Amino acid sequence: MNSIVNQVLNPLLKDNKIFIPERFKKVKLDVGLSINAPHAEVWIENEEDLLVIGFEPSSLCHDSFTNHNEEMSLKYPNYTFVNPNKIFNSFYPLKCALSNGEPRHQTFYTTGNDLGCSSLYEPTYFPIIQTEEVSVINLKEFFDLFPWEQISYIDQLKIDTQGSDYEVLLGAGDYLNNVVYITLENSTHNQYKKEDDYHKFDSYLKQFNFIKTQEEGINSTYLNFTHLDKVTNIKFFVFNL
Repeated sequence: MNSIVNQVLNPLLKDNKIFIPERFKKVKLDVGLSINAPHAEVWIENEEDLLVIGFEPSSLCHDSFTNHNEEMSLKYPNYTFVNPNKIFNSFYPLKCALSNGEPRHQTFYTTGNDLGCSSLYEPTYFPIIQTEEVSVINLKEFFDLFPWEQISYIDQLKIDTQGSDYEVLLGAGDYLNNVVYITLENSTHNQYKKEDDYHKFDSYLKQFNFIKTQEEGINSTYLNFTHLDKVTNIKFFVFNL
């Protein structure tokens, strides 16, 4: 196993494979957690047998919820923060970025005013308060170690990575066939120094039988029609990314 992948996934590994306790019957993936991991909190609150695995590269954001940073809670009193008792219990936040390509270390830009706008891409006008080298892996490396014999599909993959959403999809490879719902940001409105991917998502996901079922602003939801028989068993919802 690649050393970067091993280091990133270590909190989940047992005998070089991702270990999921028997009490969990469902899995959702939360890519881009910001300072409070709100989706994880709401998801887990609604499903006792759900395990949420999150990915967040920012040291400031990761510290905010893993250490239940009181300063952040006071600064953002209207935000939903993940319950600290659920961390490394029903919610596993992995400190890394997801993208495409080989495992590596890459510069990550932490933005001022809104830490949730931090990105692997340099912002065009957000102020930068910190840069750091973060671990970057792809979803295929994660899914290669996933216990598919125990949990045969992923209920939902939510992506909010400030410019890397398309690369996250590419990095999953054919494992997208094993995902029922995908929610993502389809545009960053040129807020980062990169090409906007808004025109790529529909045609790429169509290859895996995904059809867009919901669009609100820049947030899009896709349903894999191969898994229509599973929809009634999934509590799907997402609020503004």
